[in-house]
Parts: sequence; C-alpha cells; structure tokens
Amino acid sequence: MVSKSQSGDSLMSSISLYSELLANIGQVTVFASFASTRDHIVHFELSPDGGAISCGHPGGRVTIPLPCAVIKPTVLNTVASGTYDAYVRLQVAKSLDLDVGGGQRLMDSIPWMAGSLTSNTQIACKACKTVVINERIADWRNLPSEHWADLMDLWHCHKPEGAGQSSLSASQRYMAVERTRAKSGTGLVDSSHILLSAADCTNLEVKSDGEQLVSCKQCRTILGIQDHVIEGIRFYKWNISLRCSGNVGWTQYSMQEFISAQLLELLASQGNRKFLAYAGDLEEAKDALLLWVFNPDLRYCASSIPESSRRAMKVMYRVVGDPVNVLKQESISTEEFKLPWPALKEMRRDLETSNMVIPESARTLQGWKVGLLNRWGSAT
Repeated sequence: MVSKSQSGDSLMSSISLYSELLANIGQVTVFASFASTRDHIVHFELSPDGGAISCGHPGGRVTIPLPCAVIKPTVLNTVASGTYDAYVRLQVAKSLDLDVGGGQRLMDSIPWMAGSLTSNTQIACKACKTVVINERIADWRNLPSEHWADLMDLWHCHKPEGAGQSSLSASQRYMAVERTRAKSGTGLVDSSHILLSAADCTNLEVKSDGEQLVSCKQCRTILGIQDHVIEGIRFYKWNISLRCSGNVGWTQYSMQEFISAQLLELLASQGNRKFLAYAGDLEEAKDALLLWVFNPDLRYCASSIPESSRRAMKVMYRVVGDPVNVLKQESISTEEFKLPWPALKEMRRDLETSNMVIPESARTLQGWKVGLLNRWGSAT
C-alpha cells in the first residue's frame, strides 16, 4: 500500500511515484514525478527487503511497493528524464515467470472459462444482481478462437468446398460443415462471452429492432445480444456477475480485463500486435482506436492507485477518424477488432485514465499515446 509522511495530501499532490517491471530485461523502473520544476535533490531509498521504495521530497516522503523484490544496490543512481521526472532502474532479485510473448498460458489469463464453471453456476445482472441463469447448465464447453477457421485453412490440405462454396470465407466454409448452435443445458464460453439457449434464461427482455439487444428485465441494463447464428443469447461477460454455488458471493470483473483477454487470444492466434478497434459497421464508423500492444504482460504500482500491484498490458493507441482508410494503409500488420459501442467507449476512457497514471515523460512515444489495460490474474 502507498504510505506518506509529514505533509499528508499536499505531498501526494506534489509528487507521484510509478514503478513497472520490465520482465524481458529483469529490471524494475521507478519514476518520480513532480508537480513543479525539479529544483531540489531527489533521494530514493529502498526498504530492507527490497520490496518497496521511498522518494524524499522537501517536507516529506512517499513510499510505494514494488511489483517484485529487487536487489538492493550499493548506490541508487537517479537519472533525470525531464523537467518534472526522475527515475531509477533496479535489478530484480530472482527470475520471474512472466508471459512476455503474450501467447503462453492463455487459459490462465481468461476469467470464467468452462473448466471453472459447474452445474450449480448462477449468472446475474452485474448492476442489480437479478438472476438470469439459475443452475440450469450441466455441460460447459470452451469455444475455439473466433479465428479458428482461418487456422483450419492453413492446416487442411483438402478444404471443404462443396457446390456453391468456392466464394465463401473460411468461417462460412467450415460452418457449413460444423455449425455451432446453442443447446438447452449446455453453456458455450469464449474469452468475452457466454452463449446460452434462450430456453435456459429468465428475467430478460429482447429489443426487436437493430442489434436485438438483450437487457435485464429488472433494471434494463444491456447484458448481451440475441445471436441468430448460434440461435441463442450471447452474454457480455463484463456486464454479468457469476457464482458457482449459492453459498458463495458473486464475482465480477471489469470490462478491460475481458478486452485484454480478447487481445491476448488474438496475439496467440494471429501473431500481430496492431489492432483497429471499432464498433458497428466498419464502413460507417467515424471513430476508432488503433492499438499497438507494446508489452502484453506488465506489473506496475503507483502512488495514485490503492492496490499494492496490478497486472496489465501496455498499449500504445491513437484515435482515428477514418478507420477504413487506416485499415487499408495498415492492412498487412493490423487486425480488425470489433466491439460493442459501450465497450469501445469505456476502453478509450480507461486508456485515457491510465495514461495519466504513467509519468509525463513516458505518456507518449513517437506520436502514440501510452496506456494500460488491466489483465485478470495475480499481480504477484
């Protein structure tokens, strides 16, 4: 936890600390940012166990935990990175098992996959906790990646191309052979959705116009959409709460934890690190986000957040006004990443908020803004 001494809240507003683990080089970087021009001596001091660091400032001191324990050096060499920032780099105390490539242990990075769900699982509206699935699902199954059909094209030497199928996309060709449908008593799960038969659901309303949004009957919160391809309901994981027994409390996660899981899945299946995030019809979209996953697995601490440590991915991003043209220019290295409009709006807000947590000298890089998307899983 963050601690402060002598000058209280005024000190916290004049100095902020931020630390992040650079797993690929085995270092922790600690930034100190000041509200006014750095016209004083900066003094960093490590705790005896190497698990926390303090920064001295006229009138007091701020202390934050580090993402991992570090080796205590004989001398802490401070480097000025700008008028308002200073930083120090420290060597980690032991090797760490982090997913620097983004594709390892994928299932361990996604909440609520089939292996963690049981026949006693209940699902409720995240906003009001009205139950929409009450222990009706006996069989939970993980869905393959959304891009499984493209991979099948690479794996198969004889593709299923019957009459009239030569002009179809990969997913359409393979769906003609093996189509996924919602089935009563069976729950289908992917990184960001839970797909269920309408016959197993209760307390829902469906708007018959447009996207056929599915909402909570009690509070009208949007919980998902009616999916005619699978002939069922596709719930957004970020808008629901879940528990595997009536004797335990509800669990729920932030939207960005599921967005991060989707990006990790795309990294693992496609290999690209650039994504064009948009909502609705791409041809009609006026605003989109161009994302570049810079570091898929990061640990960080900051004096502005209450948790001792967070797990995230570092993402560089740009707001673009002509996504179709951007995709043409970036077509080789960029994947489409379609999201519901509320999710795209919230992701942009989260990135802008996290950008302010990062030290000022590190908030932009070669015309890109730098942000953080929190990941699900332990930060230790």
